[in-house]
Amino acid sequence: CGTLIVAVIVLEPLGSVDAIISAVCPSARLQIQWTVSGNGHNDIENYILRWGRNADSSTWNDMVTLSVSDDDSLTQQGGYYTLTELESGVKYFIEVEAANDIGSTKSDVFSSATLAVPDRPVVIDTLECPTETRLKLNWTVGNNGGAEILRYTVTWS
Repeated sequence: CGTLIVAVIVLEPLGSVDAIISAVCPSARLQIQWTVSGNGHNDIENYILRWGRNADSSTWNDMVTLSVSDDDSLTQQGGYYTLTELESGVKYFIEVEAANDIGSTKSDVFSSATLAVPDRPVVIDTLECPTETRLKLNWTVGNNGGAEILRYTVTWS
């Protein structure tokens, strides 16, 4: 009577998906980057990104399926993708799902707003200074469009 040795690999569920998001210029884009804590001993085949304008993911119609074997930006440990042609200055809710033969796991829903052109400053006061070559202006600053305002340019004629 011989001895039969059987090796068993227990397939586990996929690990968690953790994602971060950042707004990028031009303003109608969001870059998403994610990591997966484990593939359950079975290669991840696809990542599915879903997004919408409210936190209720059951109402989202926008999605993209990314194949790990077809995209150099994707690995078994995670990847990145840039959503384009979004509306400027709008808050989007996004989730990332990793899928293999055994099943799938989703990230938490996270959100970010795309960048927008800042509001036009409103001049509230013009004060003449003691010389003919100087003028003092006071203005109010509106919404910054989601990014730091780096400079103001004053023109006159």
